[in-house]
Amino acid sequence: MKTGSNGEFQQLELKPLQDSIYSAVFEILSTHSHITAIGEDLKKDFIRELAGKMASDFFGKSYDYLKKQQRLEAERIAQESAEFRIKHLQAMRSISDADLKAKVLQNLDALVGERNAGKKYLMDEYVKSSFEILLRYFHPGSFLPQPFDRNKGICLLGPVGTGKSTLLAAFKDNPMASFRIYKAQDIVDSYVKDPERTMNKILTEAPISEEQNEFGFTQYEILIEEVGREQLSVIPKGAGYQSTPVNVMERVIMELYDKPNVRIHMISNAEIKGNEVYEDKLSALYGEAAASRIYDMFNVITQDSKAPNRRGNF
Repeated sequence: MKTGSNGEFQQLELKPLQDSIYSAVFEILSTHSHITAIGEDLKKDFIRELAGKMASDFFGKSYDYLKKQQRLEAERIAQESAEFRIKHLQAMRSISDADLKAKVLQNLDALVGERNAGKKYLMDEYVKSSFEILLRYFHPGSFLPQPFDRNKGICLLGPVGTGKSTLLAAFKDNPMASFRIYKAQDIVDSYVKDPERTMNKILTEAPISEEQNEFGFTQYEILIEEVGREQLSVIPKGAGYQSTPVNVMERVIMELYDKPNVRIHMISNAEIKGNEVYEDKLSALYGEAAASRIYDMFNVITQDSKAPNRRGNF
């Protein structure tokens, strides 16, 4: 429909259509019994009035139906797009064991290459068993042996520098879920500034933008790394904390235990020496109650204490 004054509109759009309708309708109605008794001039005026109303209604209704068609077309395109996305995501989440393994190995090499140009990830005997367990854990279609449970997160324990963070980071986007990665000390620093906001951030799955996750998940899980190397006792800001030191990761562990629906992964660099075991080391860091909860709420994977420091030697 052209824009302009009413006169221009009448001349360019409405009048020609009204004349065409008048010619067609006059031939049909002029012989009808309801109109034959009306004089010729009044008959023409009557039919011309009907033609004008029909022309005016036509433009109004045609605009409404055009909008309706555009809406239906947009809905059709959106539905087709959603169906395509669902099929695409189903295909992505149905990735084969072999393809997931190849993807993760590629990620491992890329992560190592970012720090050491030209180097690749070394899959030695000390990390191979952890790698195989993680492959099964992060592939929903794979058999996961007892006592491993996909409702629990992963806790990867091992000596410093054995490639634990690199190994789990390679699974950051996977067909089961995706996770953001935080260092324990960063959580402590955030907690000192705003305790409750920090805890809410950890204990609530944060939203994720669709374009950031190739498997289509709408929520992030969390991976906390370098647990055990953070400052263990801090005094947060706020009236309730002015003289009360807090072991932040101990509090995180205790509260996570009471929220089983929030899956979080953890890497501990708690270094052990001599005859120590990781459970004893974690007890020394966070107390016996928190340490025992770690072994209950996580799938704990413990690397060999003899594993060498691989940092810079991949």
